[in-house]
Amino acid sequence: MALRDEIKAGRKDLMENGTLKEKIAYFFDYYTLHTVVIAAVLIFAISFIYQQVTKPDIVLNGLLLNVLSFEEGDPVEDLRTGFMEYIDMDTKEYDMSLNSSLMLNMGNASQQGQVNDYEASQAMMVQCAAGAVDFISSPFKAIQNYGYGELFVNLENVLSEEDLEKYKPYLLYVDLAVVDKKNEAIDNDQNADEIPCPDPTKPEEMEKPIPVFIDVTSCEKMKNIYSYSPDTLAIAVAVNAPNPDRISDLLAYLFE
Repeated sequence: MALRDEIKAGRKDLMENGTLKEKIAYFFDYYTLHTVVIAAVLIFAISFIYQQVTKPDIVLNGLLLNVLSFEEGDPVEDLRTGFMEYIDMDTKEYDMSLNSSLMLNMGNASQQGQVNDYEASQAMMVQCAAGAVDFISSPFKAIQNYGYGELFVNLENVLSEEDLEKYKPYLLYVDLAVVDKKNEAIDNDQNADEIPCPDPTKPEEMEKPIPVFIDVTSCEKMKNIYSYSPDTLAIAVAVNAPNPDRISDLLAYLFE
């Protein structure tokens, strides 16, 4: 009889005639690893399903660019918790998502070599295209050109007339005529960055002005996050924003 057949015969005899103690010992000798692996897979699957089922729905997704780390406190977390309290929603069912991990180079020599501008830029654009971002905040110099790259929406399509009037002193504009010129330059393999952007605070000097950014420099909650920056702070609404109806709530909270 082959060795394999002998093992099978012995196993069959043990399971039919062995004592309970012998059967248990046999099980632990031969099936412990399999049992541990199966149990681990089941625990992971159950945990994953539970997290997916019970995790809060995101009411607003924010991408906060060029945020430095903090030694004390966390104003980004303060913004999240404060906003959720402001809109008075159950945080067990709803939440606000804020990503402050990306850094864009603003042309500051001290940042050269510390920021991989290309990768951060690509990550930002992919998230916007995928509909994973509602709004972006940043020092204005870092994102103005992206307004001319049509990464952000016309605020006239997001905010009510009442809101547009309320925040009119804080609106920063993009000239669609310049957007067309930049696109034409790209089509002709020319450097679109060489075409200057007009003063965003002077729509009267533009051919086709549209409001794209909101100046939030005076908002204490944003100054707490960007306390190091001497630049104008701005917020823009991303293309494909999944929750554009919440932008009005955000601005009301920031300017309260």
